[in-house]
Amino acid sequence: PAELAPDFTLAALDSVTVQLSTLRGRWVLVNFWATWCAPCREEMTYLDSLAAQHADRLTVLAVNMRESEDAVAAFVAELDLHLPVLLMPDDGTLLAYNVRGLPISFLINPDGAVVQRMVGPVTPGRIEAKIDGHS
Repeated sequence: PAELAPDFTLAALDSVTVQLSTLRGRWVLVNFWATWCAPCREEMTYLDSLAAQHADRLTVLAVNMRESEDAVAAFVAELDLHLPVLLMPDDGTLLAYNVRGLPISFLINPDGAVVQRMVGPVTPGRIEAKIDGHS
């Protein structure tokens, strides 16, 4: 059986607090990234468009790796991103998700279980295939 995604509560760039477990009933893609990570930069506009195209059933959470709020805000403005950008994950969250390299993403089904772990950039079509096959 799929393992339940470890819950977390993080502050977003827009000052809203997001708790993962409150998103049950929706698909969630949790993406750990940093502004200095080239593959992260490359995938971010795709993740933003993925979030917009599937807003009815998918939430994409971009969890930044402990960079300053100013650096993250500048990056978000530069790429004109609209997806939720979360800040400052604690050690417990990083350990629970076994974050070692960036980017790394986790697709969580509406029941709250991790159904896919992706090391490296998310490639177009991969998430859509999962959520379309199980909607």
